[in-house]
Amino acid sequence: NVFGTFNPYFSDALSEKMTERSRAAVLAGRWPWSAPLGYRNIPARDGANIVPDPETAPRLRRAFDLMGTGLYTQAQVLRTITDAGLRTRAGNKLTPQTFYQTLRKKVYAGFIESSSIDQPVRGLHTAIITQQIFDRVQDVLDSEKTRPPKKFKHNAAFPLKPFVRCAACDKPLTGGYAKSHTGKHYARYWCRTAGCRAVGLSRDELESLFVELLRCLSPTGETQAEFPKI
Repeated sequence: NVFGTFNPYFSDALSEKMTERSRAAVLAGRWPWSAPLGYRNIPARDGANIVPDPETAPRLRRAFDLMGTGLYTQAQVLRTITDAGLRTRAGNKLTPQTFYQTLRKKVYAGFIESSSIDQPVRGLHTAIITQQIFDRVQDVLDSEKTRPPKKFKHNAAFPLKPFVRCAACDKPLTGGYAKSHTGKHYARYWCRTAGCRAVGLSRDELESLFVELLRCLSPTGETQAEFPKI
């Protein structure tokens, strides 16, 4: 009974002691945990104990820059920096959830947050991005929560989608990126109608056929005269 009483006591006392040490480190502007993505730990008794990682920090900075423009979705930015080589320490690709949480972390703007303190503390480490860029990204993320997803009738990557139709069912084709067994993405057009699927071509093949069709067309003199008005 005595040992059973003392074991939880020592466990709770150790947990409380570690929490207090972490809180003291945070208040001093130091990072008391394993370095976040984009940083690496360094042994230092005084001053900053994390520094930007020369490999991942530039890729994270690019992610914040792209998100801050408001021109790209999180999925598009994640795909871009993943293709650029951003990986976790375990060598894995970032999941959408992890990427979203990363964009929300104030550590990249030079602050440290902790549940043991009320307000973020200015850290001693070097910020990867400016406070202005971080605030801009937060505004973009907040606006994405409230606005409905945009539906674009015209897609510059697949310009033939609106009017090229399936030869079998006469329904408009759709376009997108198909993933091969090797993980590469290929641009394709195909019939979207369930039970049909008669058309399936690469983007280059279909657009080449379309260009050949255009070369066969010649406007009449009457049509040419209407061009300025059109």
